[in-house]
Amino acid sequence: MTAQETASLGFLLLVTGHESTANMTAISVLALLRRPDQTARLRADPGLIRGAVEELLRHLTIIHLGLGRAATEPVTLAGVTIPAGDLIRLWPPGLNWSFSPDEGLEVMRLSLKAAAVAVSTLGAMGP
Repeated sequence: MTAQETASLGFLLLVTGHESTANMTAISVLALLRRPDQTARLRADPGLIRGAVEELLRHLTIIHLGLGRAATEPVTLAGVTIPAGDLIRLWPPGLNWSFSPDEGLEVMRLSLKAAAVAVSTLGAMGP
């Protein structure tokens, strides 16, 4: 990599890291202001902070369009077969919500808890 390319990459990482952190912090504060019951739980039990951060990342997102992927082999999801070579675009907000008939829309509600849950908000979706 040339010095120019290295400097450009460093600048890109600085800006994207700052933007995502600043925006996620702002919308997390807004979410807590809109849910005073959850804010009260957090104030009453600081041990919830680690899980609360994960829950806010799960519940909210600043990334709305995922990276495109190509199926390398045929795969069937929810009864639909995606042929090898077809392009797929994931919807990041939906990756953090596992809908089931038992849960209904509960997965879309902010619920601070001590246990951290696996989230894909920051792009940890695998290859």
